[in-house]
Amino acid sequence: MPLVDVPLYVEAQAVGVAWEFKARCYVEDPAGSMNWRRGTFGEVEVIFDLLGEWYQFTQELERKNCDANGDVIFAGQHPGGGYAMTAKHNISGEVQKVRIDCYEDGTYTTTIEIQ
Repeated sequence: MPLVDVPLYVEAQAVGVAWEFKARCYVEDPAGSMNWRRGTFGEVEVIFDLLGEWYQFTQELERKNCDANGDVIFAGQHPGGGYAMTAKHNISGEVQKVRIDCYEDGTYTTTIEIQ
């Protein structure tokens, strides 16, 4: 397992002119111990938002709980641009937000946003 230091890892993949997104959710168990494990079924809720242009309101696209492997997949025809994923632990209420910027050349960047 890779060195884990944040609870939400995001991957994006260009599929033609559209994008698909996958998140891996990790949980620190017990809290503050720096011992990380993959989230279990329904333990973490991930909200997928379209950020749009600076003058537009954020639009929630999907909301899902992680599967038994701690994964959440947002497949579909998502255009390039700015997105955000917010992971919320359903028991502790801890929140982690990641911004994803997708570019026309098929690359993307992710930035952890402070809550």
